[in-house]
Amino acid sequence: MTELQTPPGPRDFGRTATAPAVRRPGWRLVDIPTAADGRGILSFAEGNCQVPFPIERVYWIYGMPSDTHRGRHAHRSVRELVVAAAGEFNVHCDNGTDHDTSHLDNPSCGLLVEPGVWKELDAFSPGAVCLVLASGAYEENEYERDYSKFIAAVHAALPALARLPSRGAAASPFRAASFVQRPPAADLP
Repeated sequence: MTELQTPPGPRDFGRTATAPAVRRPGWRLVDIPTAADGRGILSFAEGNCQVPFPIERVYWIYGMPSDTHRGRHAHRSVRELVVAAAGEFNVHCDNGTDHDTSHLDNPSCGLLVEPGVWKELDAFSPGAVCLVLASGAYEENEYERDYSKFIAAVHAALPALARLPSRGAAASPFRAASFVQRPPAADLP
């Protein structure tokens, strides 16, 4: 398997409640609302509201050694919001032409990952919990787990993507390659 190459120096977004205005084709940081008082901080997210899709699955991973790599796949149609519910870790995203690393360390900021983006998670701190809100149920055929096949699909879809009407970050090389069209999803303001 080809290792994902990332630019030097992951972005460290600090422990702020506001997501920086960083947007790449296929992924972006989003704010998660919070309410704080003397009892602590409550973060919340509702499907089709703070999360720009209906939530059909929620899962979390924890107990990872720091040298563990998770993910290493792309989804064909599922959208995900990845949140560091506890601790911190890196998320490397690659759409076949652009790639970047996001450092998640704040439960009030999540990474929205669109279909057709290869993602890999690593550098987990002790006690890290990765919470994922997904737009679809688990189906093995929904995943592309071979990076070389992912890149081939992206490069095969590039001419088709150029012919499609602009749909922003939600355009997926897998959908373009098979010419499957879905109505544009609601997006965050």
